[in-house]
Amino acid sequence: MSRMIGTAIREARKAQNLTVLALAIKAQQQPSHVQRLETNNHDPKLSTVIRLAHALKMSLGELANDVEPADDKEGGV
Repeated sequence: MSRMIGTAIREARKAQNLTVLALAIKAQQQPSHVQRLETNNHDPKLSTVIRLAHALKMSLGELANDVEPADDKEGGV
């Protein structure tokens, strides 16, 4: 089952019984930013995803497992 990175972050956070605020503090992010990412309303920078994965005590690969690639809106490389 494919999913977006925000959904993966939310599922991992909930599996660890963390609030958005707790995850934001651990990842040194604003809670509103984490919430926008979790609802897939914002495309995160790779550095942000790495911070969140680290805060969740997961590897980037574990967090990104089954995440679907984003649509290429600009025509691609």
